Amino acid sequence: MRKMEKLIPASPNKPYWYFLPKVHKSPSPPSGRPIVAGVNLVTEPLSKYLDWLLRPMLKYAPAYVKDTNDFLQALKNFEWNDNYSLVSLDVENLYTRIPHKEGVDAIVDILDNVGKDELFCQFIKKGLDFVLGNNVFVFGQQWFNQFQTKQVPKT
Repeated sequence: MRKMEKLIPASPNKPYWYFLPKVHKSPSPPSGRPIVAGVNLVTEPLSKYLDWLLRPMLKYAPAYVKDTNDFLQALKNFEWNDNYSLVSLDVENLYTRIPHKEGVDAIVDILDNVGKDELFCQFIKKGLDFVLGNNVFVFGQQWFNQFQTKQVPKT
């Protein structure tokens, strides 16, 4: 098997949308988390490959924090000013809130800054555009594109 063929799943699953109730929340009105089943989708092998390629580059992102200990180490050298406020945030729907073009451009900028060649950057950009642009799912009998919030025409 050629290496490129590993990026194409033999028999991909349909990505179905379902609702996972939040049992710890009030039952009225029911709250929950929308989930798209993402195992063995057509984009999964490429997505995993891109993740494997990009993971070592994370440390070069300006806002990279490895873990809690890394954050605490950074605070040791931080000079507190009385005008500062300490806040805590709970991010909701982060993945769907990042504009794709700006997110991909930021990744390519990081790759440029660490000296990755143009061909590598083009592959990453095209791969990310493909994965992000093809987040489709089935709800009922209809196909939808997750980030364009419109029904996908049947072919």
